[in-house]
Amino acid sequence: MKVRLKIYSQEQISNFVKTKNKETKFGEKVGVLAHSDLDTGLQNSTAKYVLVGIPNQNDGKKDTVWQILLEQLLNTQNNSFNKGKKLLVLGHLDFSDVFSAIDALDMTTKEDHETLHLLLQEIDRELTNIAYTIIKNGKKPIIIGYRDFYGYALTKGCALALNKAVNVINFDTYSDFGKNDKRNYENAFSYGFYEGFINKYYMFGLREKSIPKKTFKEIMEHHDKLSFNTFESIEIEKESSFSDELIKVWGFIKNRKFGLHIDCKNIQHTFNEGIFSSGFSVNQTRQLTAHFSRSKKATYLCISEVDFRSNQGHFKNQLGNILAHLISDFI
Repeated sequence: MKVRLKIYSQEQISNFVKTKNKETKFGEKVGVLAHSDLDTGLQNSTAKYVLVGIPNQNDGKKDTVWQILLEQLLNTQNNSFNKGKKLLVLGHLDFSDVFSAIDALDMTTKEDHETLHLLLQEIDRELTNIAYTIIKNGKKPIIIGYRDFYGYALTKGCALALNKAVNVINFDTYSDFGKNDKRNYENAFSYGFYEGFINKYYMFGLREKSIPKKTFKEIMEHHDKLSFNTFESIEIEKESSFSDELIKVWGFIKNRKFGLHIDCKNIQHTFNEGIFSSGFSVNQTRQLTAHFSRSKKATYLCISEVDFRSNQGHFKNQLGNILAHLISDFI
């Protein structure tokens, strides 16, 4: 069986850090796993947060977004606002072969739908176990991922570790609450909800033209458990302010521990090499991340649909910088 988790050594982390006299960089203080066994290593770590990447390839190249993110994050200043000792950089999960197989599927055929189901199960099993192990050891995972279907595995791992269903905020243009038959791209959260791993689910920033009638119907049927707002109501019609919506969402999910999912499609200029210009601003996204991270009930952060495949140098540097800010805001 292929070993998916590529654990980083202190030497690998140090290679990213550009030291300077009379300065201490964030990367000089972050932790790494000090034991070959994940469970033991986490138990022995004093860090509160654990960073894991899910790039689209076995990420050894220096110019990929994941590598650029690490360089940007690890070379920030270590100070009272930004403490490296709070973070353990675990490594990345190598699903490059699975992603390649998914990209090769013909989704017009029944056979390839079944294949997708099996491929997603492989990702789900691995990520569920990683999330479970991190949370069971009293730490908070931060997952930076290439695709947007990690919600099921993360909520399952979290709920199993806590022995209790969790609440979820999904900052996304789409509900990811699709038909609940077999796992696919569009049903990560409906799967988690109907299997009992999600207690309450809030969809923040949906695009009105993208909400299926089925989702409206389910929200009405489970109005005490499912809720949403739309990008248009906040940013176009100005029916409510962004800050007021944060307070509203907090009122909905505050009764138990929760996970925060941020999809890059919902942020201006961070998806598909920056051509998506309609979306919430980076500062609004940072505000949302910081707002919910203040609660002790915030249990994990997942940033998905990260455009790891981009070949545009300026865009990759910009995206890496944005991701580094969001991670810092969460911790």
